[in-house]
Amino acid sequence: MQTKKLITLIKNITGVEPFNKSRKTPNVFARAIFYKILYDRFKTSKVDISRKVNKHHATILHTLNHFDVWVKQNKKLKSWYDSIILVLDEEDVEFLDVDNIYQKFIYLREENELLKTKIKNLKLKLNEKGNDKESV
Repeated sequence: MQTKKLITLIKNITGVEPFNKSRKTPNVFARAIFYKILYDRFKTSKVDISRKVNKHHATILHTLNHFDVWVKQNKKLKSWYDSIILVLDEEDVEFLDVDNIYQKFIYLREENELLKTKIKNLKLKLNEKGNDKESV
């Protein structure tokens, strides 16, 4: 995938321009997604990423070191990142490997279990409300 295409994809999903000089959280997250995908998925070195974006390599290192924590703490960042990864998986089949497919399977299985639990809890609440109305 071309770098410009990845930037466009990130911009379309996040709604922000990743490389304007803003320090606002959405812009920081958009840049972080860009660095993370280049590093993890396309095996681009930190130095090469820093050259592409005209930043010091320590900036890239700092962002990559904090990315996983940010994803755990911020639902919007996780949603953006997951959405971009899904699009990349659909468009760039040649970059899919067994590990990536397995990770996606685990993620989807966990999401499925969470949804099943939510449905079960909602059904219980409905039954409780139905029983409350009958006793009146």
